[in-house]
Amino acid sequence: MRIVPSALLLLLWLFPFTFLYAGTDTEGAKKKKAAPAAVVTTIAFGSCNREDMPQPLWADILENKPQLWVWLGGNVDNEETNINTLSERYQQQLRDPGYSALRGAVPVIGTWDHHDYGIPQGGKEFEHKTQSQKLFWDFMGVAEDSPLRGQEGVYSAHTYGPKGQRVKIILLDTRYHRDSLFTDKNVCRPNPKGDILGEAQWKWLEKELKSGDAELTLIGSGTQIIPEEHDAEKWANYPKSRERLLKLVSRTQGGVVLLSGERHFAEISRFETKNAEKAFYEVTSSGLTHSLGRDYDIETNKYRVGNMVAKRNFGLVQIDWEKREAVLKVQGDRNTTYLSQALTF
Repeated sequence: MRIVPSALLLLLWLFPFTFLYAGTDTEGAKKKKAAPAAVVTTIAFGSCNREDMPQPLWADILENKPQLWVWLGGNVDNEETNINTLSERYQQQLRDPGYSALRGAVPVIGTWDHHDYGIPQGGKEFEHKTQSQKLFWDFMGVAEDSPLRGQEGVYSAHTYGPKGQRVKIILLDTRYHRDSLFTDKNVCRPNPKGDILGEAQWKWLEKELKSGDAELTLIGSGTQIIPEEHDAEKWANYPKSRERLLKLVSRTQGGVVLLSGERHFAEISRFETKNAEKAFYEVTSSGLTHSLGRDYDIETNKYRVGNMVAKRNFGLVQIDWEKREAVLKVQGDRNTTYLSQALTF
């Protein structure tokens, strides 16, 4: 385990970012710090974090000078359905020195997955989902009077940057309204008629994607969207929802990148629409504190570009506005680059 000196953490905490907000942000977070810089060039993201394990990657993340951190679920690891335990885990994570340094330097937004939702493989049947949502918004630092606290689910949209250089980040809730997951001996099976988002969230998403107010749109989901073949939770378990989402994405103006977590490994997938009219990527970054490790089978994923990375990792989106290019990266310990994919928009 690499020990991060306290002096370094202090320097990272005090790193002199200059922030200027332009656009809209439906999060309505407390104004304890300004929103990202007018021109956003670096966004960091990740998932699957255990609050009771060493967290060495926060220093590596901050070395990239991100202007925003995006949680993609598994923000804490709570296998129990005890809401009090979930609250305690959030508080423990907030006390972590590395994460505290990140929160002191950049704004934080995010969504959840089943570990921080409160029930393994849970969906709309979870009886404590209202209380869990409150704890989630508390963890994110969302103001008590934010409209987000009045909605059902933790979905949100955030737009940063000046006109002509805008990035929109749409974060989906794939738990609160999701229909039952069909399983057979721990293998997830398709629910042909099942839905993931619920109609209210679908209408909201369609409105956000049709607004056309961003040159680059990032869509975050706790659950993988493009991959179809593995046995774990995925959008492909709900084929009608997956098809509906991919159609919406294919009609969205500007560049679109999908972000996901949950799998305890990292990979990049590429989806191409029929007739090759449009193609887009999904970056799965999972395993901030733990991963599949050495003994694992390489999963089949016909959409995968590059390798499957079973090491601790986080993701980056680095934007060059002059070239209209985004570079999607998966990084690890000591900022080792495991995966990199460039796209134009």
